[in-house]
Amino acid sequence: MIYLISPNKIKFNKKMDVIFITDNTNNYNTKELFNKCKKISKKTYCFNEINEFYDFIKTQKYTSKTKICFIGEEDDLQEYSNLLKFMIYYKDEKNKITSQMKKFNKSISKDNNIIINEALDLFKDANKDGKCIRGTLINLGYKTHKKDNYSLALSAAYEAFETSILIHDDIIDNSSLRRNTPTIHKKYQEFFKEYTSDNTPYHLALCIGDIGFYYTYDYIVNKYKNDKNLSRLLHYYNNIVIDTIKGEILDVYLPYIEKNDKEHRLYEDDILKIYKLKTSKYTIVGPFVLGMILSGAKNKEIYEIEKILEPIGISFQIKDDILGVMSTTEKLGKPIYSDIEEFKQTILYSYIKLEKKEYLDDLLKYYGNTSNTESVKEVQKIMIDSGSLEYAINKMNELFNYSKEKITESKLNKDIKSILLGFIKYLELRKK
Repeated sequence: MIYLISPNKIKFNKKMDVIFITDNTNNYNTKELFNKCKKISKKTYCFNEINEFYDFIKTQKYTSKTKICFIGEEDDLQEYSNLLKFMIYYKDEKNKITSQMKKFNKSISKDNNIIINEALDLFKDANKDGKCIRGTLINLGYKTHKKDNYSLALSAAYEAFETSILIHDDIIDNSSLRRNTPTIHKKYQEFFKEYTSDNTPYHLALCIGDIGFYYTYDYIVNKYKNDKNLSRLLHYYNNIVIDTIKGEILDVYLPYIEKNDKEHRLYEDDILKIYKLKTSKYTIVGPFVLGMILSGAKNKEIYEIEKILEPIGISFQIKDDILGVMSTTEKLGKPIYSDIEEFKQTILYSYIKLEKKEYLDDLLKYYGNTSNTESVKEVQKIMIDSGSLEYAINKMNELFNYSKEKITESKLNKDIKSILLGFIKYLELRKK
């Protein structure tokens, strides 16, 4: 239970488990307020910055039953409490989804062939330890109309779909790490290290990604075969898969043609198209709407939600692109230099190509080439000096703010609004 109180109106009718004091303005005596609250709850904390608060609550085990009070300015109170509501909801749903994913993995029957069994074990090993953001959004979309846990099987299936498509993505990107562990084709390369080097590890990983798609589809059909919404659900799910692959086609084609055809004309809209198809639909809009469909939502409601959520997905990808250049391998759990080596087409790159051409030659000394720590630092410097990083951040914030406004104005219930607004803040603050 979360309570919001102004510093000038402190009155507790119930004992609080935790008290958070927020003070970005120094409009009141924080030390005096802290001492007063400490008498009410020993677990009293003060934060001047929401990113510090975020780092703190990530490690805590608060639940929806924890009595929590926020004391501070009105704008701060809402932002802090929304973030906490999302984190509590997210951690709870993630635990449920993780348990359901174990059931999903167990549903994959053993084969009497040892080679196939080893391949299936590799898939099941990859199908765990994810963030479960997409599954959480499915459950949240479902709760727009229903309150039970009926959507959990769908959430677990979608996480398996993510595992499958990431296996393919790792092949395309030739990535060596995923979720801080070697990718499947890298595991096969290690297994075959004594033999002649060829593409067999990639071929096997490709097959494992393929089989995951069909296990996912089969799981959804089996779990919801008697549901009146199954046809709509599968139709929308298939469209998510199709749009994701369309986005991947553009994501593979554009870097290649941009690098090799000096006459190629690049447009920011080309990159935004990738963001909409490959990220927004697959990561944000699609999962939330799948949950809504399972709950029996009408098409009109779904259309309105799609318009509200799409900018969040685009912003999500912009943040990903920023982290992909400006973060570290340790923080990301995957190589920091991969976007640079792949000549990844992002609005960070397109801004320099279209608006700051004087920086392009210097960027091309490193972009699209094998990278090391020094070359990454050079790319980072160019992104900062050219204004490319600032432009991307401003674009991201503009889209986030648009969705915040539309969520606030929407007909969604109060709790879902708070969780979605907290989710946006989470995306703004995330470091991987």
